[in-house]
Amino acid sequence: MARFLRDRESRIQTAAKIIDQYAAQMSTTQGLAALLKSPILGFISTLMTGSPALATALAAQLPLEQSAVVMGKLQMGYELFALIADPQLHPSFDFLALWPLLLETSPSITQDAWAFGHSLVEYWLGQVEAEALCDRYQSYLSQA
Repeated sequence: MARFLRDRESRIQTAAKIIDQYAAQMSTTQGLAALLKSPILGFISTLMTGSPALATALAAQLPLEQSAVVMGKLQMGYELFALIADPQLHPSFDFLALWPLLLETSPSITQDAWAFGHSLVEYWLGQVEAEALCDRYQSYLSQA
């Protein structure tokens, strides 16, 4: 039991570090968005779906000024998924469930990343359903 609690505690601490890291990173990398948008979206698309075809659709729908934030959210989401997702509840990274939340943005990128990360932790742990992610995100934004 003690081993389980230590492992859980270390995952919780690591998740908090990931959220903080991306919150800082996303607020300082927007200038690189135009250069990195296509290659990173292609990589993320291939990683999540096995095909780069999704990247074309994303690039067409994603406003350039939001691309760094969306990419940061995707990267954070995938790292949190790999760290804490319950494989019985979430056997794979559900990109479509996250898409509406990826496009939600707050004036403060740091608050946006914080709210997104905490909402995803609850989702990956099975505490929030996909349909309630946007509401939970908005709730976290109002707390920040």
